Amino acid sequence: MIVHVESNFVLEMVLGQEQASAAEKILEFAERGEIELAIPWISLAEPFSTVEKRAKDRTRFRTQLEARLNDMRRSQALDNDVRSLEFAPPLLIRIDGDERDNLTRAMEQILDVATVLTIDATVFRQATSYRARFGFDPEDAFVFASVVANLTTNESPGPHYFVTRDRDDFGDPGIAEELSGLGCELRLSFPEMALVLEQPLPD
Repeated sequence: MIVHVESNFVLEMVLGQEQASAAEKILEFAERGEIELAIPWISLAEPFSTVEKRAKDRTRFRTQLEARLNDMRRSQALDNDVRSLEFAPPLLIRIDGDERDNLTRAMEQILDVATVLTIDATVFRQATSYRARFGFDPEDAFVFASVVANLTTNESPGPHYFVTRDRDDFGDPGIAEELSGLGCELRLSFPEMALVLEQPLPD
């Protein structure tokens, strides 16, 4: 069984979002060798961009907040208010470090067990075709083309899955139909996929 994932699988765990525990369960199945985890190469790059963008946004906010606090310190009447807000800048710095540490840890765990799907000329051409057909952005087109290429060439016994929480980009019925023709089911949430894995396989 191959379970294909993409960047939001990584980000759920890194950012501790609402589906993080289910994503971690899926990773545990891979660590125990009960499933083969596959992830497109581009899906390993995107989380770094996301984490760095969040850090830059927080830095801008922290700079603005510190400037406002400095202004407020000029007024004795605002002393208590200033003290109640002074925890925020160090907290923002700590969050930056925590997210970077979480990303490093998650990437190491994933790379220890996952098959990384690379790009070649066939995947590139297929991504271009899928982008026109389904209206994908370039990243999602490469993700989908990489998954399809792996399903086409991999001889591992099924069932196989592609799981993402990105309903907006992967919710087109034609996408599920394309995958189904290759013996792969689309799952649009990590809890749903984790539940599937927890069920015993039929005899």
